[in-house]
Amino acid sequence: MTGGVRGVGAGISAVFAAQGATVVTCARRPVDGSPFEFHSCDVRDDDSVAALIETVATRHGRLDVVVNNAGGSPYVLAAESSAKFNTKIVELNLLGPLSVSIHANAVMQAQPQGGAIIN
Repeated sequence: MTGGVRGVGAGISAVFAAQGATVVTCARRPVDGSPFEFHSCDVRDDDSVAALIETVATRHGRLDVVVNNAGGSPYVLAAESSAKFNTKIVELNLLGPLSVSIHANAVMQAQPQGGAIIN
């Protein structure tokens, strides 16, 4: 799960774990005390995403479900935002989940049982 270490993401991770799933989370920075396997990953960096998906699939032998939860936007008035700010928001909220989905799909398509991607 991307961004599965705080807020809504931590809640989703907890529900999956309560149902017996092995939960793997990622974020740019770890959170102290998280009970889930954690990997540092910036979803805006395609190479980092590719390495994460490969690591998870190799370590666990499969990838059943991906939850694209990482995202957000600091509050700023549109008139006060910059092109760089807007680019970072689009990278985080659109291109990051797309990158995760592309890499996860490649693994899932090769599995007999497939997989599911939740955005």
